[in-house]
Parts: sequence; structure tokens; C-alpha cells
Amino acid sequence: MTSERIPMTTINTMQDFTRLLREHPEWRDELRRELLIDELLELRQVLARFIEAANRRFSNIEEDVAQIRADMGEVKGGHARTAAIRRAYSIARSVGLSEPRILTDEDIWNITDAADTSVIAGNDLASFRLADLIIEGQNDEGMICHVAVEISYTLAGNGTRRAIRNAQYLRDFTQNPAYAVVAGMRTNNRAQNDIDSGEASWFRLRTRDLAAE
Repeated sequence: MTSERIPMTTINTMQDFTRLLREHPEWRDELRRELLIDELLELRQVLARFIEAANRRFSNIEEDVAQIRADMGEVKGGHARTAAIRRAYSIARSVGLSEPRILTDEDIWNITDAADTSVIAGNDLASFRLADLIIEGQNDEGMICHVAVEISYTLAGNGTRRAIRNAQYLRDFTQNPAYAVVAGMRTNNRAQNDIDSGEASWFRLRTRDLAAE
């Protein structure tokens, strides 16, 4: 294949350059390809920078949404706890107890201090002392009884298990009957299984219970 002889010429102005491109369309096509390659390379770099920036932005958004959800969960949980404490009398009556009173931190510590807790893991004992709510009342025979209440907006299996565990601790510590109750707006499957088995009772909070006074 023979190559085309390129006439010697001098380009002094842009007009000279454009005239040559008009006279040699094949040069124009070659130049277009060269320029397009440069543009594509630049576009690829711009696109890469855009994608990187977008990913950072989306990552930040996801983190913000996750934090907002966590904060909302805490707010809902706080409202649920306030509502359940406000309805402590009804919770006690729901398991057949009368003359209920809410135990203070001091009351709970006094119970554990008077009991043999040597076989209980330190974390479990600390968790018991931080129970959401413990109520003391009397049954129909006049016997002192307790209610271990765990509270959450949406009840999960770990909440029902804590209530069941705390109720057993109260039986062991006081030698009196104790009931496990979970209070909340709704339950998940694991929590519902514990409720259906009878190991824990569900005190369902109402939407109006969570309304600000």
C-alpha cells in the first residue's frame, strides 16, 4: 500500500489550518479521532471523580439516616418507658396484683444485697439492677409479689428473655411469686413466641399512651 504524499506547506494562521482540513477531509477525520480520544480520557477522569464524590455523599447520607433511625428508636423507647411507668398500676392489675408500688433503685439494690447472688454472673446481676421497671404488689391471698417489666416500642426476643430472667431472679431472691411482663406497642416473632408460651405477658401500650402530655 502506498501512502499519499503530503505536500509541504506552511501554516501561519488558523485560516491556513482550516483551509487544509477542508482540502484534506481525511486529515479532518484523523484529527477528530485524536481529539475524541483526548475528550474521552478527560470525560472518564471527570466521571471517575463524580462517582467517587457521589459515593462519599451517599455514604454520608446512609450514615446520617442510620443515626436518625437510631435517635428515633431512642426517642420512641423513651416515650414507651415513660408511658409504661405511668401505667404501672394497670400493669400490676393485669397480672392480678393490687396495691402496687414501683420499686426504686435503692429497693432493688436492697433485694440483691440481702440475697445470695454468688452464682449469678456480674453482667446479669448488673442488668437486673437496671431493669426497666419492677413493681411490687399483693395477690388475692395478700402475699407480696413482684412484676419484672421490660419496655420497648417494638418488643424483641431479648426483651422478653430479660423479663423472664428478672422474674426468676425475683423469685429466687425473695421466695415470693413474680411475673414477667413486656410492655410495648408491637412485638416481633421471637417476642410473640415467649408471650404465646405463657412465660411472659404482654401489656400493650396504646398510641395515646405515648402522646406528650
